[in-house]
Amino acid sequence: MNCSGPRIPRALALAAAICSIGATSYTAGAATPSASAAGGPPPCWSGPAAHSSRTFDLPGRKPTTTLYADVCADRSGEAVRGAVDIYWQIDDDRVQDNGKRFTSVRITSRLERRTGASGADQVVATRTCDVTDRLNKDYSSAVALSCTTPWTGYDPAYRWSGDATVTVDIEGDGKGPVTWELPGSPLTT
Repeated sequence: MNCSGPRIPRALALAAAICSIGATSYTAGAATPSASAAGGPPPCWSGPAAHSSRTFDLPGRKPTTTLYADVCADRSGEAVRGAVDIYWQIDDDRVQDNGKRFTSVRITSRLERRTGASGADQVVATRTCDVTDRLNKDYSSAVALSCTTPWTGYDPAYRWSGDATVTVDIEGDGKGPVTWELPGSPLTT
């Protein structure tokens, strides 16, 4: 397990798992729950991942919201995929305006590969997931929303990584979409 970086998302996920045995979440962009969301940990739970967070100040009396993201290349046997696990929480429990907070929140997950440690990344697979409804519905989530690329055949001749972008459009701020480039995951072989 990679234990570097922020501890909040993983701690929240563990607390939720302990407190809500049998609860399920879904993989954003998928029609049905993913195997990991339906009964196991999110894709970036145990492998090397890049961790980051960003706080969004919302207009008026809407609660400031912090998003946490883990980005990884998730390998299972002879297949690999890019994955992003997103968690969030509001900074103050005293909500004064519970109106719509986000016009849109979209996560683009990418699986990348390169021939060596210093080679150029080549995008192999991508998927964009719209998580707007979930972020507007819930003030926090200890159960990850996972946006994963399709599985791709693993080739040991390459080094693999996950990369991602989150595009957030805050409701009523008049600024339009803001792009958050997440750090790429560590390379895996």
